[in-house]
Amino acid sequence: MPCAKSKPRLTNRRLKRRAVKYLGKSGSVSAWGEQMKTLAKAEKPVVGKLLNEVRNAVTAAIETRNAQFRSRKESGALARIDISLPGTPHEIGALHPLTQMWERSIEIFRRMGFRSRGRTGH
Repeated sequence: MPCAKSKPRLTNRRLKRRAVKYLGKSGSVSAWGEQMKTLAKAEKPVVGKLLNEVRNAVTAAIETRNAQFRSRKESGALARIDISLPGTPHEIGALHPLTQMWERSIEIFRRMGFRSRGRTGH
């Protein structure tokens, strides 16, 4: 059986290159916009309207593909998550910053050989 040529897979990177190719500063849609200067006054509104329609259609197509890429990426990531596992426990609250510094200071002095007398909070 003859092998039919398959279209190269459109990746996110290729999609960005195509967006620049058509919509970028030196893209083909922008180049047509620059050509508007050479048109007669009567032609400018018609061509301008068509150019805006093309720009909007290309932008919409690119945004649709971007949404498809994000959707696939997110669904792939969600497929790897086992929702039957318990969640990650999070500690509630934290020590006051002054208390943290106090305990750190005591720990430093202990490493230096000092021992505390009296109340240290432990």
